[in-house]
Amino acid sequence: MVCRFPATIFFTFGGFWGTFGATLTPFYDAVNGYGNDPAGFYNSFAMFLIGMAILCFFFAIAALRTNVCLVFVLVCFCVTFPCLAASYFYLADGVTPLSNTCRVVGAAFAFAATMVTWYLVSLQTRVLSTSALLMNRPVVLHDPGSCGFSVHAPSR
Repeated sequence: MVCRFPATIFFTFGGFWGTFGATLTPFYDAVNGYGNDPAGFYNSFAMFLIGMAILCFFFAIAALRTNVCLVFVLVCFCVTFPCLAASYFYLADGVTPLSNTCRVVGAAFAFAATMVTWYLVSLQTRVLSTSALLMNRPVVLHDPGSCGFSVHAPSR
């Protein structure tokens, strides 16, 4: 589970964000597939986001055995996707102010997840390890032998 689980998560997210971006790109013209009913597109797109929220929930439960940072990222996305789905549901109903509010809340949780993800990336690649301030950045890992969590600093 050490390497395969994170790879599964991040390949899933890569496919999701590629699909998300392509659907909203005017070149692919996904909205016009619904004819004169853009509300149908918004409702179906919201269901797509709810499906991803459910998948993130299962990933978050499975990630409890890895590290706290990954769990935090997945829990943030468990909040992000329902907020974005609510945004599209409100947009389909024509309630634009509530749609914008839900989109901003979803974006805030996605931003928090992104910051923690960059923290993990910097730990893995050690790009920032030349700075004396960021030399020993800890990550909290699950230790299956002790049934608890322990703090580990990256080795030099």
